[in-house]
Amino acid sequence: MTSYSGKIKIKLCKRLGNDWQDLADYFEIPCQQFEQGRECQEIWEWLKKRDKLQELSEALKDLKRNDLLSCFEETERDDKSLNDNSSLENEKGNNHPGKTAQPTPNHKNLPETVIGQRQRDLLTWLRDKWMHDGPNVCFVEGFSGVGKTQVARVLLQSMGIIGTTAVRVDMPDMETNSIDDLLLDLASDLDLNNHHQLVDAIDKGQDLLKALEQFLFLNPVLIIIDEFQRALMQGRATPIKKIAGFLEKLGRRPLQKGRLLLLSNRSMERGQWLENHEVRTLSGLIPTEAEKLLDDLLKKKERANEVPLVRRQEVVNALACNPRALHVFVECLRREPLDDLLGAIPDLWSVDDREISANLLHDLEKALLERTLTHINDEVRLFLENIVVYRKSIKQKAFKKMADNTAKVAQCRNELIDRFLLELHKDWYSLNPVVREIVLHNLNEQALRRAHSLAADYYTRHFLSEQIVKTGGELGGHFVEARFHLVRAEREGVLQTISTRFEQHLRATIISTSRPPQNEIELNERIALLSGLLEHGGMKGWEYHLARCYQARHYPDDLEKALQHIRKATGSYAPVDTWLLRVILENEMHGIDKALIVTKEGIRQISADMGVVALYEKGGELLANANRIDKAIDLLREGIQKISADKSVVVLYLSCGELLARDNRINDAINLLREGIEK
Repeated sequence: MTSYSGKIKIKLCKRLGNDWQDLADYFEIPCQQFEQGRECQEIWEWLKKRDKLQELSEALKDLKRNDLLSCFEETERDDKSLNDNSSLENEKGNNHPGKTAQPTPNHKNLPETVIGQRQRDLLTWLRDKWMHDGPNVCFVEGFSGVGKTQVARVLLQSMGIIGTTAVRVDMPDMETNSIDDLLLDLASDLDLNNHHQLVDAIDKGQDLLKALEQFLFLNPVLIIIDEFQRALMQGRATPIKKIAGFLEKLGRRPLQKGRLLLLSNRSMERGQWLENHEVRTLSGLIPTEAEKLLDDLLKKKERANEVPLVRRQEVVNALACNPRALHVFVECLRREPLDDLLGAIPDLWSVDDREISANLLHDLEKALLERTLTHINDEVRLFLENIVVYRKSIKQKAFKKMADNTAKVAQCRNELIDRFLLELHKDWYSLNPVVREIVLHNLNEQALRRAHSLAADYYTRHFLSEQIVKTGGELGGHFVEARFHLVRAEREGVLQTISTRFEQHLRATIISTSRPPQNEIELNERIALLSGLLEHGGMKGWEYHLARCYQARHYPDDLEKALQHIRKATGSYAPVDTWLLRVILENEMHGIDKALIVTKEGIRQISADMGVVALYEKGGELLANANRIDKAIDLLREGIQKISADKSVVVLYLSCGELLARDNRINDAINLLREGIEK
């Protein structure tokens, strides 16, 4: 199944970059007038206008551009909506980290706490002041590890408890189209929370930053973008031009309903783009708090004797009272004495009272973690290498095949947690980002394929079982991840197998002619599943069913989405009900003239045996309601002439006779009905 949606357009254009000439030559596209830097997008639009997008994959095969073909297999965030309201191992109501969690009586879902008075003060201000009447945008600056992300997590939970939609994404690494990747991530996460505006903008080819600006103005949501320093220009503390312009516009807007929180480990250069926005700096712990944390960590690890009391102030000051750096430092004491660690980054220990740079702290953490990695045994190292390829936080079951038995799995997992390499957060495991960076950089191709293969096994297990028992909504998220890992593990055969089984399962559980679910939660799940699946093409019957689901739900913009899908569902072999729904939606969204064009198109493509009489009847009804009586009569007479008596043509005689009588043409009406009786 192949997708030609706006989401795939973003991925394809990003990967194609400036290497577009061969593709243009293949289709003989005149590129002289294309805007420089937008050739990829222009080529896409050229193909779309000429209905040639379906030829794109074949062209890429001919050009041997497998790197571009893989865009149709890689939908990292596009299909997150498949997993709406649940993931396979997440009981309903227990959401993935970064999504708004709904409150339950379980103590695990109560808000987390943050260590440090500065961190608590920032959280209180964000939650109680800024979210209610603060400026549209707030920047939080601070070194890596001081607790910015932890504050954001607790803020997310707080918003979930009061019912405010809140999402958190990371700014992608700075590349040509990183802004597109960011907006795609945001669109997917917001789509999960029943805010579909950005996904719609993608599919319509609209300016995504403008769509986001409008969305924030109209909707009371919280969007958190972590790692915002990646959006800064190289060598400067100013965002790239497009983002700076966007933020400047938000600053000029009156108070909007939505809030944007940006977290950065670099200080921002003050300028016009920052005007009217709030900037808060989060420092490390207060020295007394840092010394207490160091003392607690040393006692917990039974290392208290290795850092004399008289030297602890020196250590916390050198580490800028940074909580994460203190954790890493104490872990390193397991293998190396204090003085050796003090020599790991000599510059750090000689700064005295001068300001410590973010790069220096990152270098320290990386150096300490690299030293830690040299001390883990081969079994734990292999375990670590096998989990670095996961794109999401993972649950305990993902570890099952990574060691010989359960005891060894627990041993490896616990050692990584103890060494501050792996973090457990609400039943989800995530790697220290610096560790991931180090390990991925050092993995060879063979090791990467092995790790992806193990990850693929985890995600494919439900598709390869004797019977698929989960619902499509539950399986959707696992299918997306399985596809990602299988491609990188070069296991295309398994991918084909699970794709076929997944489609067969959905065909058996979703019948195109069945009524849309009546329960709102089930309806939302059905929409999320099918809209994600059909990004890659699919059965026209599913397009029809999805259109009916959107029509039934009737959220803002749902009818436009229904129309998009019903257009894909209509064609030469489409049932008459499909054409009728399209006519109804075209009339409602774009007026009678467009609806009549579609009516005539359907009449040309549907035979009498397939029920074309219903389209003649609907066209006559639309014309009559618009007071175009003569044209309505002409259309009904056309149907009467073309359709034989045994194909329900009687309804056209009755409709036409009624219109003639309404127009005071009584004799014509009587004659027509007599003709019908004789026929």
